[in-house]
Parts: sequence; C-alpha cells; structure tokens
Amino acid sequence: MGYMDISKYTAYFHDGILIDIQHVGNDIEISMISSEIVPEDMIENMPPLKTGSIMGKLHLEEVKKIQIDDEIFSGILKKTHDDGGIFDFQILGHKVTLTIIWKDFFSDIDEQFSDIEIEAAKIDWENMPNFSKDMSKYTVYFQGGNLMNFGHSRDDNDISRHAMDISMESAEIAPENMPHLNKKRITAMLFLFFIREIKINQEIFSGTLEKAYDSGKILKFEIVDDTVTLGIEWRNDPPKPSTSDYSLIEIEADNIYWATLPNFSFD
Repeated sequence: MGYMDISKYTAYFHDGILIDIQHVGNDIEISMISSEIVPEDMIENMPPLKTGSIMGKLHLEEVKKIQIDDEIFSGILKKTHDDGGIFDFQILGHKVTLTIIWKDFFSDIDEQFSDIEIEAAKIDWENMPNFSKDMSKYTVYFQGGNLMNFGHSRDDNDISRHAMDISMESAEIAPENMPHLNKKRITAMLFLFFIREIKINQEIFSGTLEKAYDSGKILKFEIVDDTVTLGIEWRNDPPKPSTSDYSLIEIEADNIYWATLPNFSFD
C-alpha cells in the first residue's frame, strides 16, 4: 500500500469533497477528492490525478485529540450530513485541520460550517484512482433494496459534462453485519462523472436515463473498476397495472464515488 505526504498539496482541496469518515479505535480514515486542478496550477511531483483531481484517503494513526468547533470531542468521528464540501484543509506537523461545509440533500436547512482539528502520531495519504474497491464491499447490502431516482445530464460533445447521480436505499441489514450503522438501511447517492458509455440490456443507450416506473427493486449491483452494473426490476404502484420489467444497466465512467445520506430515511 503506497502512502505519501500530502501536506504540500492541501490547497488543491478547497472546494473539494469529503466523501466519508471511518473512525475505528484510535485510527481515522477520511476519504476526499480535491477540486479540479488545471495544468497551469500544478506544482512539481504532483500526486497522480484522476479526471484532473486528487482522490484518496487520509490515514491518521494513534489519534491523540479531536476538537470540533474548539470543543474537545471524545466520541466516534463520522459524517453527520449528506454532503461535505471542503472549505479548508491543512496539515501542520501532527495536526490536521479541516473546515467543512455540511448540507443535506433533502432539507431546507441552511448549510453549516464545522472546524475539525485532529492530532495524531502518524498522518499519511493513500492515493486512489477510484473508490470502487471500497464501495464494492457494500454493494451486496443493496440487493433487494430500492432505486429511488436518477439525475442524468449529458453533453455529447463534452464528456466532462456527462454526469449522473443515482439515489438508492439498501435492503434491511442485520445489526451484526453492519455494527457501526445506526439505522436498519443505508441510503446512498452514487455519483458518476465523465461517463463514457451507458448500456441497457447490452444495447448502447444515448438518451437521458430516467426512472420510468414508480418503484425499482435492485436485484443486482456491482462496481468493478470503472463500471457500475445495476439490475433493476421495475413496477408501477397500484392501481396502475402491476406488470414488471427488467433492466440491466451498465455505466462506464472515469470518476465514481458515493455519499451515504445519514439524514435521509424512509423509516
């Protein structure tokens, strides 16, 4: 596993994205994506870029102290809102400072700023070309779950503007299989950028992907490298005809990640 010192490159994360926080024992992992970096702003020995951004995980080992908004925090650090925009990111010695702009996707509440300071014995950055390996550990929980919605925008003349978000709810999860989960289900939004190709039932699809039925049951969900595969059983709610349809959807994209939605639930 290749680690590097990211402290020279933290300024690139302004307007980037905090994807997830995992806090186990005295160790913390923070998954992040920088803003898009234009060639003229690059400095020497840049980390490898994916679609113009730095992607990866910040590893903090033997955490000594956590402060949130100048208050000592002794709990489990985790993502408390659906979306975390990075306003500021600095590493000075053994201290990481993050200013995060939190907001929830399905809420009228204004965004909230949070200053997070973490002191740790060791701080390393793991560069990742994509997060598919991380995400693939959880796709099994979504089989039997629900596809909630598609958001799809495309410009056939500019791949950088071909993007999609897919909101999904997992099937019910037994507590022993997901001990850190405080709900019966995971609700997540899958983001795909720089989409190269979409296939539906093995045919190239050149339109705009939409949810054409009232409900979509997830029968298959895989993320392998740069490809997302979804098998969806579509149905309309009564009193509409209850006949079902099946779609096998395959999407190839250069940039794939997801965000859990801790404040959204059907429960």
